[in-house]
Order: sequence, then C-alpha cells, then structure tokens
Amino acid sequence: MEGRFRANVVVTVQRFGSDFTLEAAQAGLEQRKAALPELEELGTGEIEVEGMTWIASEYGYTQPGRPTVVQAARYAVIDRGGVAKDVLEIVGSCGAESAEDEIETVRAIQDSVSLTLT
Repeated sequence: MEGRFRANVVVTVQRFGSDFTLEAAQAGLEQRKAALPELEELGTGEIEVEGMTWIASEYGYTQPGRPTVVQAARYAVIDRGGVAKDVLEIVGSCGAESAEDEIETVRAIQDSVSLTLT
C-alpha cells in the first residue's frame, strides 16, 4: 500500500453558543469546501441516523501534484441544555483510486457512531 492514500475517519467535537444551528454548521462546511483545490461535489443534504439529523456531504478534491482525495463529511448539532451547542463532525477520507471499495466502509463507520450524552 506504499504510495497510496490511507483511508481514515476522524471524529471531532466543537462547542458553540446556544444559538448555533445546523444551518450554520452547513454554511461553515460550504465555506471550507470552497477553499479546496479542484473541488468536485458528489452530493450534500440532510440524513437521519438513529433519530439524529446530520448534514452529510461527499466531495473530492485534488491538490497539485497529489492524488485526488474523496471525503464524506457529516455534521450534527447537539443541544447541551440550552446553554451551548456541540457540533459533532465525522469526516472520512480515502483516495479516489480506491473510493469505490472504501467509501462504503467509511460510511459504515460514520453510521456506527453512537452518542451517550451526560
């Protein structure tokens, strides 16, 4: 596998004020995607996973001199008792040359994320 992009999934959480919305999370995603070189949109929309609404976006981009990367990004906004909102971000990446085989695995990992709020 030397020289190939290694598929990966990264989960992050970021806290915002209580007025933060899923629409604001999507606007931030669109802003980040707009900065990517040679962006190719594959699809963006809302999905439901275990009763939670997510913004899901899949896209590819190519940096000069590098192989194309395909990413599947998901964002959910979680209310923390009316005092804050947490944005849960799950981004899976794989190389375009192996995306047909690996993107389903990336999606399955994203689907498997389970939240236990305390």
